[in-house]
Amino acid sequence: MDDADWDDTGAILRSRFFRTRHGHEGSQDSRLPEASNEVEKAIEYLSKVRGCKTPQESLRLAVRLGFYTGDDWARLFDEQPRCDDLVLDTSFLRVAETSWLEAGGVFWGSQIAPAISPIYEMSSTRSNASSSGSTSSQWTVKLSISSIDYKQLRLTGTMEAFTDAKTNIKTYFEGEIIDFNGHSLQTLTFASTLGDDANNWRKLDPFVCLSNHELVKCLVSRKFMKELNDRWLFLRIKELDFISPVPEADVGGLTIGGFYYLALRRDDGRIQGYYYDSQSQPFQELTLMPNKRLFPSYEFR
Repeated sequence: MDDADWDDTGAILRSRFFRTRHGHEGSQDSRLPEASNEVEKAIEYLSKVRGCKTPQESLRLAVRLGFYTGDDWARLFDEQPRCDDLVLDTSFLRVAETSWLEAGGVFWGSQIAPAISPIYEMSSTRSNASSSGSTSSQWTVKLSISSIDYKQLRLTGTMEAFTDAKTNIKTYFEGEIIDFNGHSLQTLTFASTLGDDANNWRKLDPFVCLSNHELVKCLVSRKFMKELNDRWLFLRIKELDFISPVPEADVGGLTIGGFYYLALRRDDGRIQGYYYDSQSQPFQELTLMPNKRLFPSYEFR
């Protein structure tokens, strides 16, 4: 992406393309390049800048984190348009409600565990349909929203995994809505590292087509972040308990120790995400579509 494209946020977002695997829109190859240290620092900056009280404090934070040097900032201030576009706080970002994500909403789709590399073996997978070395495994998933509070940035619901014709495993989850103020891309409530955050977020459709260098610039661009928030809604959800079978029952190796990084596309309600658990097979992709669109009800007098 050249400098002219950098000034056109819409062009950056419209340049997305979807990779396809097993006929699923947006499936990502787990061999995509890992996020750079600079991307990790940009995510950390977006998290910590929420506590900065002045622009100068924000600039010092960026320099201290090392993803921009003092000389870089000096050059940046020579380019006034780009300086004005720099994210120095996140108060301008707001998460609008969407009728795709309301209490009673139901999403259907699938989760794919990629083939396990012969040189990389994990202790468990999300499903008993585990890979046999060179083939991926896939199972149907149903996600239901029980409650959602946009003010508290919180949602609850259930997930059902249909791992074979006889097995239906249902779990209860809680989640957080990322508004870049109360919650940011850096995970603070569940067990992960900045590297885990960066590598999982950068695989999602809003970011996958950007190079690491482009992604760093976009994450600190007010225009990009505003349009990103207008077109996508980001979530983290974590399963907490088995509903059925009972916890003591055999659940076919399915684990709930990890959590999901998710992005909902506001245009059509499609959800794409990755399950992360340090003890499970990495980059298990979840893709869901809404069963129907929910609209608020009104009472006329």
